[in-house]
Amino acid sequence: KGVATHGTGRAGSDTDATRGGAMDPHARLQISRAINSGLIETCNGAVKQGKEAIVYHANQGAGSQGFDVAVKVFKRIQEFRGRGQYVDGDPRYIGRPFRKCSEREQLELWTEKEFRNLVRASWAKVPVPTPLHYKQNIIWMRFMGNDGWPAPQIREIEMKKGSKKWDVLYTQVMEVIRR
Repeated sequence: KGVATHGTGRAGSDTDATRGGAMDPHARLQISRAINSGLIETCNGAVKQGKEAIVYHANQGAGSQGFDVAVKVFKRIQEFRGRGQYVDGDPRYIGRPFRKCSEREQLELWTEKEFRNLVRASWAKVPVPTPLHYKQNIIWMRFMGNDGWPAPQIREIEMKKGSKKWDVLYTQVMEVIRR
């Protein structure tokens, strides 16, 4: 329930997360198909909300490798400047000019690129949520957290200033960046 005001919290069932064009009929249809195919059992409320997407918690299904699933639904809004440069500069998308695509195609290209980047990072042993599937403007990936509560971000971790844990954390982050 704290998603609307704080941006993070345990998965709820409130309707606030349907704002911003994320959970439209197309997204609901894709989530229903994921339930019918066994990827997820149920889709719960939002656990994270940002300017470009809303992340929902879903209970594991037979096809989710034994883990709960994060369902990242990209909002169908076109306010993100620079989105085209992110796609146009990638050699995997040569011949598919971003600006010449319809708004729906642009969002699907953006989603595909993010999914493919997660796959590449996963193969390189970078600690990212395991990507499971993508369709239209939705990415399904392993949920990082417990009981519908998302794992904390680095900025949310409370450690005393000068703690040796900071050195360990810094070293881990730098190794991941190098990878």
